[in-house]
Amino acid sequence: MTHNPTIHKIGDKYVLYYIGSTYPGKPPDPGDLIANPKLVDQPYGRIRIGLATASSVRGPWKRLDRPILEPRPGKWDSTIVTNPAACVLPGGEVMLAYRSNTPQGLRLGITKAKSFDGRYQRVSDQPVFTFTDGSHVEDPYLWWENGQFEMLAKDMSGGITGEKHAGVHAMSRDGINWSPALEPKAYSRNLLWRDGKTQTLGCLERPQLLIEGGHPTYLYCAAADGPGGFRAARNTWSQAIDLKP
Repeated sequence: MTHNPTIHKIGDKYVLYYIGSTYPGKPPDPGDLIANPKLVDQPYGRIRIGLATASSVRGPWKRLDRPILEPRPGKWDSTIVTNPAACVLPGGEVMLAYRSNTPQGLRLGITKAKSFDGRYQRVSDQPVFTFTDGSHVEDPYLWWENGQFEMLAKDMSGGITGEKHAGVHAMSRDGINWSPALEPKAYSRNLLWRDGKTQTLGCLERPQLLIEGGHPTYLYCAAADGPGGFRAARNTWSQAIDLKP
């Protein structure tokens, strides 16, 4: 599979970060999966972060032969590396956030490369944006504005924003030491539609921004109706939300 795409324009290239995985051997057919659902777990631990480039968002895309980031045996991020979030700095340097799983919950790490096709190295040996009350986040999105890094992420428990799975807004001067904004709740799962109706979505996650003129103008999220959870929705879609200046 390939999943969790995020695209950036860097120079004359469109750069696509994504996650990918496959089975260690012959992939099972649908009948095998129905008979043994645990087969789905086999490729999960093989998730890696990949990169592809193209001259147009329509492709064709040329992917690298190897992942740009791998788990580290014996470290906090030894299980998987997933949910890539790239922030391209004015000089072309890339700050890349990612997620891994730990017994204490989901954790975010930070890497950096001198260019998008360079070597990505951890800038901190430990996870970033951690909390003592058990709160944790995933689905980060990074951008650079007004001389600092900014982040949107998914509040897994609601301990940061007061609403489970709402959007967290955080800031950092160096990309390593992060603090929630004074008003940390960036968005809610309660949507106000243009016809005046409101709807509480089961999922509103994986936030991505359209940056125009150096400022965010639209927020895009993966959305689902229903009570919440990946398997409890009748409809899923990509939601565009226009932002006030």
